[in-house]
Amino acid sequence: LSRTWCDSAAAQITAAVHEFHRQQPLQPGAKKEELRSRYLPDSPPFLLETLLARCGDLTVEGDLVRLRSHRVALREDEEKAAASMEALF
Repeated sequence: LSRTWCDSAAAQITAAVHEFHRQQPLQPGAKKEELRSRYLPDSPPFLLETLLARCGDLTVEGDLVRLRSHRVALREDEEKAAASMEALF
């Protein structure tokens, strides 16, 4: 694999994770296996791991990949609703 291909694939995966967070801001991250099957079909798992290591903007937590800057944050009304539900339990 060339450096150019690796850089391109890493950029594509980073963009996909960014889009995932834009569409689903309350999810902690995208599943590694979904990224691999979509962007690196029929590749061995170590290839995705290698590319993720090249992506400085991403972090891996178990089987999830997220932007380093992404934090799940509820709006004020969602926080109040969550607190009410917790109180009920």
